[in-house]
Amino acid sequence: MRNIVLLTGSSHPKLAQRISESLGVELSSCKLGKFSNQETSVEIKDSVREKHVYIIQSGCGRVNDNLIELLILIQ
Repeated sequence: MRNIVLLTGSSHPKLAQRISESLGVELSSCKLGKFSNQETSVEIKDSVREKHVYIIQSGCGRVNDNLIELLILIQ
């Protein structure tokens, strides 16, 4: 499972941690936050080139913020 990258948004970090433990794959380093104007900031620290990327992000809670975060992670 060397070619798998697990990324998680901020919607459900505990679920992402449990999934990563179950699969035996570490969560990739990703910095999530907001700029001073409240726009969403996402910075993926690890390389995802030539790898299978799986993003764990739910649509509950702050739906708009979670959806925008997901779309930025996909981009």
